[in-house]
Amino acid sequence: MDRLFKIVADEGIDLEYADLSGAPRKLLGVYYPRPPLIVLDRSVERNVPLHRSVLAEELGHHFTVPRADVASAYTSYSAQVELSRDERRALRWACDMLLPVMEFADAAATLEADMPLGAVVEQLAEMFVVTPWLVWRRIHFLREDMRAKGLRVKPRDVFAPLLVAARWGAAAITATAGVVSMWSNLGGAA
Repeated sequence: MDRLFKIVADEGIDLEYADLSGAPRKLLGVYYPRPPLIVLDRSVERNVPLHRSVLAEELGHHFTVPRADVASAYTSYSAQVELSRDERRALRWACDMLLPVMEFADAAATLEADMPLGAVVEQLAEMFVVTPWLVWRRIHFLREDMRAKGLRVKPRDVFAPLLVAARWGAAAITATAGVVSMWSNLGGAA
């Protein structure tokens, strides 16, 4: 939590807690860009994994610059689409912040290979002190990234030892650059 609170302070974002139970849909947090303000439901304070997950997602809105106006989100289809894109960008930011791919792979590699997917998700959520829902979102983004590289993977196969060991291909560019650099330093042609 300290790292998230430091980001809030460094960015000059006001953080408030309020009862959001009267909102039209179940809201646990909301971000207002001007002036930067995050309002979290009071209920999240009692649940550290939920608090971290919701605060990181709201910070994601700050860093990914929302395009939809939360006050007019349901006035048109295009506004709903834009809100959905904003949510996706903010969630990806939260996953990158709280569940970095390399650390996520290292943690996944410590789990039993034949563990049911639901149990893997629960274990990873506990290890990273986030909600299982955020772990599911990380899995979704990993699958999306692999699909963009031409690899279709079922959710249950995301934690196959070979994919985990390869960091789901996320480190491919860095690894290739490192190998080329190392090869050049050894006198090879780059």
